Amino acid sequence: MFPTFKKYVPIRVLAISDGENTPSAEICLELPLNYLSSQGKISYEIRGEFNLPEGDFWRWSDVVMILRGATDRVADLALQASNAGKTVIYITDDDIQGLLDDLPANDEIRRHYESINALENIRKMVAISSRVLVYSDLVKDRFSKISRNVEIVSAAADFERIKSLKYSAVIDKSDDELRIGYAASGARQDDLDLLGDALPSLLEKFPNLYLETIDHRIDHIAHHPRYRTFEKVDGLENFYKLLLSRDWDVGIAPLAESRFRRSKTNNKYRTYASAGIPGIYSNRVPYSNTVVNGKCGLLAGDGREEWQQCLERLLLDRHLSRRIAQNAAMDVESRYGLKNVASYYFDVFKGRPRHFLSLYIHRVSNVFLHRSRAKLTN
Repeated sequence: MFPTFKKYVPIRVLAISDGENTPSAEICLELPLNYLSSQGKISYEIRGEFNLPEGDFWRWSDVVMILRGATDRVADLALQASNAGKTVIYITDDDIQGLLDDLPANDEIRRHYESINALENIRKMVAISSRVLVYSDLVKDRFSKISRNVEIVSAAADFERIKSLKYSAVIDKSDDELRIGYAASGARQDDLDLLGDALPSLLEKFPNLYLETIDHRIDHIAHHPRYRTFEKVDGLENFYKLLLSRDWDVGIAPLAESRFRRSKTNNKYRTYASAGIPGIYSNRVPYSNTVVNGKCGLLAGDGREEWQQCLERLLLDRHLSRRIAQNAAMDVESRYGLKNVASYYFDVFKGRPRHFLSLYIHRVSNVFLHRSRAKLTN
């Protein structure tokens, strides 16, 4: 008589995001959940917090996963789901308290969060969640005063999709042309101000150099004949196609100091590395603690001198640029690969502690990071 095996029933996950089709929703929810679904491990549905139906529509789920939710409606839903025995997970790549502290009293964004009672609602959800997943020590320390279930998770890199899109990328670029690129996400002039006048100075120094930005216009050089700006495109895949088509020789990621920015992920490092673009990053968290200086990227302090030196170094030393691009791609694939992040999510859904493989990868990555820094310092 043969033993009978119980058919595996996928875990049912309801994911609620503070916005639909946002980059955070795609990276933190869609990518790992879709991967687990393709493996037959879960079924899932993603909804925006401002478009939730009335009633207890959530009862079909085993897990309720809330990304950056902050409204009364979502907080009430989280409490009801928890009381009904569901696994409630709160995940955020933002520090709303830090954001509000940074903004003036009359700022529109600040008024919005205050009007929906965001801080109190977030506190309630953190307190009742089975697991709270964050991306920075700063937010972990803050939430750990409310919950003992807070842990840091790695953000996924869309490495596989970007790699596959490279093969079909259409590039229009002459052999002697050099390009510096900046992939912004809205108004980031205060970040670019850290470079001083390094960019116009380099355009003057290198007649074959072009500067390009996506989703941001640099007004003081907007009319320069070798400055190009591209509008924001909808959806990550369209953004990746645009990015790859530009074939940047160097990508920049300046980051001004603020409590809010310290809570963010190293998204530009993961994106540039996945696209094969050597990058220069501000020498502050979240880059200073994840990018190995001189090996996987260059770290620059504030001001024209350091940024111009780093930019000239990568523009002139093509061997260094290629080596950094290769190292960064390997680093991002190993530390932020979708399979690893999705496996971690699945363990969270199952109620398991972080499994051995995830711990091993995390520790090996840290050893790689610290050893590489030590070699570069000596």
